[in-house]
Amino acid sequence: RHPPRYAAFNTPSSPNLPHSSLLFGGAPSPRRSSEALLEVSYQAILGPGVTVQPDFQYVFRPSGGIANPRDPYGRRIRNAAVFGLRATIRY
Repeated sequence: RHPPRYAAFNTPSSPNLPHSSLLFGGAPSPRRSSEALLEVSYQAILGPGVTVQPDFQYVFRPSGGIANPRDPYGRRIRNAAVFGLRATIRY
């Protein structure tokens, strides 16, 4: 007698795969959690019609913490800091 097909997600070889993909026979994909973003921005007026706006973003668990496809060891994608600067001139 063969075990039910949906019991595959209980095996130690597939702890990080979503239950539904194995249960319904779809292609296995990594289980994701949440992604969070923190953003800080400020606009400074330097003179008439001239502004500068620095921006900082920090991403927690990019893509829900899945494994980095470019990493040969399968480590998860690391948190990221993103810096930006926007300047406007009106004449």
